Parts: sequence; structure tokens; C-alpha cells
Amino acid sequence: MCITVVLPTLNEAQALPKVVEELRATGYRDILVVDGGSTDGTVEEAKRLGLRVIGQYGRGKGMALRTALMYVETPYVAVLDADYTYPPAELNKLVPLLRHYDVVIGARQGKMPALYKLGNKVLAWLFRVLFGVDLRDPLTGMYVARTDVLREAVTEARGFDLEVEILAKALANGARVAEVPIQYRERIGKKKLRPWHGVGIAVKALELAYRLNPALFLTLIGALMLIPAVALGGWVAYRYFYQGVPHYMLGLAALLMLVIGGISTALLPLHTTIQQLRASIRRALIPPAPTDCLSPLPQPPPPAPPQRPAPEKATVLERAAQGLITAFIVLLAAAAYYLGIGDAATANKLAEWAYYALAGGVLATLIDTAIAQRRQKQLQRQAFRTSHSAVITS
Repeated sequence: MCITVVLPTLNEAQALPKVVEELRATGYRDILVVDGGSTDGTVEEAKRLGLRVIGQYGRGKGMALRTALMYVETPYVAVLDADYTYPPAELNKLVPLLRHYDVVIGARQGKMPALYKLGNKVLAWLFRVLFGVDLRDPLTGMYVARTDVLREAVTEARGFDLEVEILAKALANGARVAEVPIQYRERIGKKKLRPWHGVGIAVKALELAYRLNPALFLTLIGALMLIPAVALGGWVAYRYFYQGVPHYMLGLAALLMLVIGGISTALLPLHTTIQQLRASIRRALIPPAPTDCLSPLPQPPPPAPPQRPAPEKATVLERAAQGLITAFIVLLAAAAYYLGIGDAATANKLAEWAYYALAGGVLATLIDTAIAQRRQKQLQRQAFRTSHSAVITS
């Protein structure tokens, strides 16, 4: 196979033999160990196993991969941590997809500490917002890629921000990225990633988003101004119409933020389209890589028989929202009638109840939408865990 397996190591003497044994049993022979200054005999253990061993320049996982790419001569690279958490057999799910993609990452499913799982979800959400790519596990430690694409993407990473830089720059350079579910197991040895490293990864993601596409980043920041604008405008309107207290400066500030947020939101699709066009142009410039040395794609499952979808039933919140909106229309019409016959007091009272009905209807709709989206994500996550096919992301 025309692929080199890179194992960054730092005091992994206990886990390394088991990982190498599984790699060789899976059929991988070209294994390169990049050591970051181990003191537990990792280098000696790697040499005893007959592996190529080089010392990395500098410190950190990012520097380990940058050093490894100086010595890799194959057109493809596989990277996985040497701490036993990633089963090498899972590479067989990723490698065949290199026939159609430039980078294929493994999305972890398995036992993980609750704090790390939460942090991973937050960083995945941040990556999705900043780069517009729905990746469930952008921080995974197992991935395969074309060597030339990886060399262009890994230019400055030093530590645990490595995977964020790879994906962000690869996507910006037009690389095609796919994600595949893989198993994840408990590591052997002492864990090196700490919760505070997540802050550095988040800062790196923000920095990359600004540098790779500053127009889209600033437009997104402007669009987020809609949230405080609506909140402040609603409070100013409530104070003015129901308590008779005007706040002209705050109202002007809310209106200004609303205008900026609205314009930024309208420009978001334009900037996204420009970024996609740039990526498509760069993708066309990527030369083809050999695929005859890759393992064949697995046979797809047989197609499921067509089924007629069952009619969706309205939820309780949806029916409540419909009723409140209907009440809003009726109350508003009644208020207009009483205002027309000169009964301003009754009209104002009916208008106030109409406002409450509208607010209740909007709130019920938002809650119902949030619940539906959460249920849909749970179903997608369940299907993702049971599926062995790639999730196309670019």
C-alpha cells in the first residue's frame, strides 16, 4: 500500500507495542514513529519493534507531524495516536475513501470522560459556525490524507491545535473532506490533553477563521448583533408603550445594531458563496493522486424498500401556537372594532391581550422548533453511530 502510518509519541512505551502489533495484523508495514523526547524507553521499544524512528523538531504534536512530513515519501499518510485509543483496524474504513476524498477523518464513538465529551461538542459547534462544515469530531486523532494536501495544511501548528489547522486550511485550499464513524477505547498510560487546552484550540479556530476568510468572519460577527438588538429593542418598546418611559439613546442604539445585523445577515450567503467558489477553483488545481494502490471500496448495502412516510401529527406546542396566533388575530380585530366606535380603554386592553397571545405563540413555536431540531439531531447521531458509510462534508 502507498501509505505511511505516522505515530507521534511521547512516553508511550507501554501502549506502542500493542498498537504496532495491531497495525501489522491489519496489513500496514510502513510505520514511522516521531518521538517528542520520551524518557520512558519509547524510542528503544520502537527500535526493538523494527520501526523507523526520528526525533521531532521542537515540541508538541503539531511539530511532530510537520517533522514526519519531511520524511514521508508515499502519496498518502495515516495519522493516529500511539496511546491505544484508536483501533488500527478502523483505518480500513478510512483508507478506501481516499479514492474520492483528500482528507478522511474518524469520528470517535465510545467511552470518553464527560468533560472532554462536552468540550468536544462545543468545539465542534464552534468549527461548524466558523467554517460552515458539519463535522462531529474535528479534533479526532485518527485521519488519513493525501501527503501533498497535508503538507500545505500543516504549516504552523505546534500543539493540540493541529487537527483544527489541518481541516480549516485543507477546506480553504479546496480539499474534499469526509468523516467516518470509528470506535474509541480507553488509553494506556497518562493522558496529556488537559481541559485548558480546549481554550487554546478555540482561540486558534477563531484566528484561522479570521485569517482564512476575514470578510465572512466579520459578517458573522455583525449578524450576531441581531441578538442584543432584538433584546434591547424589545425592552425599550416595553418601557415606552406600557410604562410610558422613553429611552431614545438606547432605542437608537438598538435600531443601529438591528440595521447592522440585518445587513450582515443578508451578506452571509454572498460571502459563503464566494468562499465556496474559491475552494472549487483551488480544488480544480489539485493534481490527481494514484488510487490503484489503495484498498477497494466496500460493497454498499442493498437499497431499502420504499416506504410511504406517515403523516406528521401536530405536537401539543404546535397546536398551542396555532391557537394563540388565532387568538391574536381575533383580539386585534376586536381591538380595531372598539377603537372604531370610540371605546379606547377596551381597545387598549384587547390590544394588550393580543400582544400577550402573539408573544405566547412565538415562544411556543420557538420551543417546538428547538425540540424538533434536537430530536432530529438525536436521530441523525443514532444513524451515524450505526452506519459505516462516510458522511460527506465538502
